[in-house]
Amino acid sequence: MLGHEYMALVGVVLGWLLNEVGRRLWARREEKRAIAQTLAALLEIRRRTMAIPKAFELISGKCKIPAEVETQLKVFLSQLFPPDQALTSRYSSAVALVAAHNPILGFRLNQQDAVLPFLDQLRAIASTDFSAAPVWPMIETELLAVITSHIESLIKQLAWRHGCLTRIRVERLLSRKPELPESFFRILEAVPVQQYPASNQPRGGCPE
Repeated sequence: MLGHEYMALVGVVLGWLLNEVGRRLWARREEKRAIAQTLAALLEIRRRTMAIPKAFELISGKCKIPAEVETQLKVFLSQLFPPDQALTSRYSSAVALVAAHNPILGFRLNQQDAVLPFLDQLRAIASTDFSAAPVWPMIETELLAVITSHIESLIKQLAWRHGCLTRIRVERLLSRKPELPESFFRILEAVPVQQYPASNQPRGGCPE
């Protein structure tokens, strides 16, 4: 009789353990899915954050751009990369899922997508203030360095939580030079480049 009671107790304990293990595996799987979605969106935010400086770098490598119009050109370039509302929606939804499993990490990830409209607003303000136009590029460079470093830190943390293989792939991705969306090159090809005579080259512009 006593042996049957022990067997029943062991059965209950084993059932609870199996149920707990299953629940934890399910929770871990759901957390990894949320982390993967957030990681993909955050990588896209990083790329878009670096897109305007990279695009300006490509253009200034072919055309001499006066410092006083650099910010105005970046405002124009930002119009070639309109805000992606789908990206904002995906990121917010993914962060909400992460926060359900890890509230602290979710808090740190919250509203990181706001950096894109924030930079656009600052560039727009600087482009209309002639006194700020010459110094804004230097300020923007320092600001972008801080923002990019913070975003990359979050990306690495997410990659670490997702898995070792993901971390290795992310490290390789972050070590590469930023890539521009293919749409930029298609749009840039369609934009007519103004040609300046040789006498105007010191003031900036593309030589013939």
